[in-house]
Amino acid sequence: MRTHKYHKLKEEYPEFISLDQLSRICKIAKRSAKYLVVNGIIPSVDTGRTTWRYKIALDDVIIYLRRREQIGSMIPCGMVTSRKPAQIRQVSTGHVRQNLTALSTHNLNSKIFITKPITISCMSWHFE
Repeated sequence: MRTHKYHKLKEEYPEFISLDQLSRICKIAKRSAKYLVVNGIIPSVDTGRTTWRYKIALDDVIIYLRRREQIGSMIPCGMVTSRKPAQIRQVSTGHVRQNLTALSTHNLNSKIFITKPITISCMSWHFE
């Protein structure tokens, strides 16, 4: 059952954890952990101190981990990158259309027709 999966965390960590501990538990970068806390995805108490600034309940982390199993990462692609915005590659619709057409004729022996403009994110395809 799922409760056994996270039971070890409750034995290993205290009731409230730090940002560093959050990043280790979730196996994500510290920058990503801070994004989750600052944007309210994982609830926390901001103490205002420079060390141990965020007080994060372990139960809230377990809830986040369960949600992440169901729906995947909750951090939008490119939000916590250290790259400058100019370095993030933008994909044009024309380029995507060419790749989809090449894929369909090569692998499926059929054509894919895109009738609506599309927006591409790292997580999924969105049709407008």
